[in-house]
Amino acid sequence: MAKIVKVLDDLAVADVAWFPGGVVNASSLSNGQVQDGWTCYEEDVTVENFTPIWKQPTDSTNAYKLGDLVFYDNKRWRSTIAGNVWAPGVSGWVDASSDFPSWIQPTGAHDSYIKGAKVSYDGKIWESLIDANVWQPGVSGWRQSDYMPPSGVEIVPDWIQPTGAHDAYNIGDRVTHNSQVWISIVDSNVWEPGVYGWNLD
Repeated sequence: MAKIVKVLDDLAVADVAWFPGGVVNASSLSNGQVQDGWTCYEEDVTVENFTPIWKQPTDSTNAYKLGDLVFYDNKRWRSTIAGNVWAPGVSGWVDASSDFPSWIQPTGAHDSYIKGAKVSYDGKIWESLIDANVWQPGVSGWRQSDYMPPSGVEIVPDWIQPTGAHDAYNIGDRVTHNSQVWISIVDSNVWEPGVYGWNLD
């Protein structure tokens, strides 16, 4: 069912909106149409579908937590630290406006990447293998990530020579190497596919 939505301090969702001189139903508007600050959505939306607007914390009691999402400067941002009192774009936040935000060089531990964070870099999707990751993807601490693009065609990441135990492959990891797909049959696998520890998938 269509909804008419206006984002307020506490987020509001409504099927019907009151405007100066009348009332408008969602059914009378088309998707994305805006009227007096209200936007029409054809799908059924709830408060949980919207990101709260960033507000300057006053102290540690209302500072943002690690992983919190906010809307600021026409973008969604995710907090990369606990006790975050910084404004998005200054420090302690990454752009969350897409599923895979562009990698940004961290300036220190406070805005480093956590284990499992996914970013886009050099036309590929990368996943952080460690906490407090300040390395550039492809250098250390990252592995090209499996993902399903909109077409539904599976992308198997290229094999990258591990630099140590922290980015070694484990049983079941799949990679592309020499135009073939390989699956790791050992844990802590640092060998090249075709040499040891891999089977053709």
